[in-house]
Amino acid sequence: YMLVTGLQAYSVYTMDNAIDAMSNMKAKVPNIKYDSMNFNQLLIAPFRPKNIFTPIVGIFTALAGAQLAISYHNSDVTIANVDKVGFFDKLISKNVGVPYYSGVSLGVSYAAGTTEEYLFRNMLLPAFDLGYGQKKGLLYSSLLFGGIHYLNLLVADKPNFGATTLQVIAASAGGYLLGRDVQKRDYKIGPAIAAHT
Repeated sequence: YMLVTGLQAYSVYTMDNAIDAMSNMKAKVPNIKYDSMNFNQLLIAPFRPKNIFTPIVGIFTALAGAQLAISYHNSDVTIANVDKVGFFDKLISKNVGVPYYSGVSLGVSYAAGTTEEYLFRNMLLPAFDLGYGQKKGLLYSSLLFGGIHYLNLLVADKPNFGATTLQVIAASAGGYLLGRDVQKRDYKIGPAIAAHT
C-alpha cells in the first residue's frame, strides 16, 4: 500500500507535465478540444460541488453501492469478524488497521480519478476524436482504458484471468460512460474525475 500510494502521488505530480503537453498540442493543433484546467484546478476537481452533483457521479455512486451490496451479500467475512489486519510483516489491531487501509484507499481513489481521467479523457479521447471522429474515438479510448487493466495480472499474488477480464470489461464500459459524458460537456472533465474518484 505504501508503494501504491507513493506511485499514485507521483502520478498526480506528473500531471503538471501532461497539462503542459496539452497546452503545446493546442498550439500545434488549434482545433483539438480538451479541458484546459491548470494543476490546482485538477487537484480540487473531485471535491467541487459543481462536479459532484451531476448525473454521471450519481450513476457511478449507484453502481458502486450495488457492487458493495452484492459483494457483502456473497461474503462470509464482515468487519465484525476481523480482529487483526496485516501490516507489512505483522498483524495490527483492526482499530488501527481499518483507518489506515481506508485512508490509503481514499488516496489511491483520488489519485486514480485525477490522473486516469486526465490521461484517458482529456488527452487520448480528444486526440482519438480528432483522428477518428467522436464515435470511434470514444470506442477506441474506452477499449484502451479497459485493456490496460490486464496489467493487473502482473502484480496479482494469484493471477485470475477470468476475474481480470471482468474487470477489463467493467473498466471499458465505465470508460465509455465517462468519455461520453466528457464529450457531451464539450470536453470538461471535472464531473468525470469526481465520478471516477
